[in-house]
Amino acid sequence: MNHSPYDSAKSPSLIRMLRRASGFWGLPVLPALLLNLAAPAEAQDALKPVHVRIAGKEFINRLPPLSDGSETFVALDILAQFGAEWHVNGRGDAVVVTRNTNAVRCELALAKPNGKPMVALSDVAKFLDAEVLQPDVTGKDGKAVVGKKGDTVYLLARLTGASWDRSGLHVVTSFPVPYHVRTIAEL
Repeated sequence: MNHSPYDSAKSPSLIRMLRRASGFWGLPVLPALLLNLAAPAEAQDALKPVHVRIAGKEFINRLPPLSDGSETFVALDILAQFGAEWHVNGRGDAVVVTRNTNAVRCELALAKPNGKPMVALSDVAKFLDAEVLQPDVTGKDGKAVVGKKGDTVYLLARLTGASWDRSGLHVVTSFPVPYHVRTIAEL
């Protein structure tokens, strides 16, 4: 019997596993194994470019936001829009973020879809005490197509306080949002 370098106990390899997979079950193993090896590539293909809107404006970046319908990944530059500074930690698996407005600091997991460093928009939302909304696609009848997400994702600020005094309405949100108030003067 011929021996190859793949037959040694020191090198568990795909070829050695396939050689051992003999008999009636050996043939179905190969297609199943190949399908499992192809799954990560298909998962990468499931990420589609989307539009991200923050405070009424679209977040534009050289690295487009990507979504699989349940999570949206955005470039690290998004953090600067909220007065935050960031750097990658020593392990290279997270981003240490400090918000300049209130000195809040946290670590956000670093994702690398398609090999590009990004963060999950849901993690950014938790850091900002905000919400992420990705509405369903609207059909021709004007009703939402359940389960089919649209191509626009919204990062929404939370209203954390509001007060009225002689100078007008004062609104406090989890991150700065432009607003304009008009009042009717009493006669």
